[in-house]
Amino acid sequence: MNAVASFMQRRPDNFTKNGFDCLLRACNNARLYAERQIDFELSRVSVTVPNVDLNNGGSLDDAVLYGTLDPVNVKKIKRPFIAFGSNSNAVPVGFYSRDSWLKRLKRLWEQVLPPQTAAVTIQSLQQFWTREFVATLQPYAVIQMGRQVYVAPADKQALGQTFSLDFDVLKFLPNYGTFNQGGQTDSTVVGKLVDSTAAFLPSSVRIGQVVTNEATGATAIITAVDSATMLTLSTDIFTTGQIYSILVANETDFLLDNCFDWLMYRAIWELNFFLKEDERVQLDRDLINESWEAVKSWNENLINLATDNSDLA
Repeated sequence: MNAVASFMQRRPDNFTKNGFDCLLRACNNARLYAERQIDFELSRVSVTVPNVDLNNGGSLDDAVLYGTLDPVNVKKIKRPFIAFGSNSNAVPVGFYSRDSWLKRLKRLWEQVLPPQTAAVTIQSLQQFWTREFVATLQPYAVIQMGRQVYVAPADKQALGQTFSLDFDVLKFLPNYGTFNQGGQTDSTVVGKLVDSTAAFLPSSVRIGQVVTNEATGATAIITAVDSATMLTLSTDIFTTGQIYSILVANETDFLLDNCFDWLMYRAIWELNFFLKEDERVQLDRDLINESWEAVKSWNENLINLATDNSDLA
């Protein structure tokens, strides 16, 4: 955000319109564009979906990073795993969309239509089903419908009524600026924010971020991080005992580390749609396109260098 504002020769707070942070939204739109276009290798993680019900399935919205309670926003499932009974080692199983799964079942059932001259008993149907299910389909599979996942067959003896599923997935990166770091001032120093209980160092607080006085609504820009308990501000807006908030961005993702040039150019492009014509900064489309091609090449090379077989089919 600071880089985009500097490129446009303005301050970050100049892009807040009617309480809406256009600059932050533009940066998130740029990130989302990249994630929709590319399955980034560095977005691969393992997750667990807890409390999957045998009848009703489970929701990908409940997914957490494997072995933790950290939520993960799942973009795409790559491979499901099931752990049976008390076995702690999950095994990979088949994965189908609901439409694909139903087509497979339909083809099986079409083969058991009774001939015109003989009746088919329920027992013979069950025997055929068991034999064909094991021979033609994988014994267990995970089926996805929207954000819900199910297991077939619904075997209560093997799985229990409620169980967990593990997945290798591609995740969406967290939004930038998704939380406010705040507290209460306990001293009055001109042009400063002082909070003896704060921890500005080390933290995500940076020069150029906006500080809001929640009591008055006044805002200022951080111009220096003096210590763990004191910030220097562009404007004197605080006295003792006032609540403050700082919009803190997530600044640790791989796009910022490895694709910063493209992310900045694309954010400027997105930001222009929020601005009046005389406020916009025009960018050369070739500049954006060349940096985007570099992003795609970087991701492709990352995959090729990380495997000993270039044919991943």
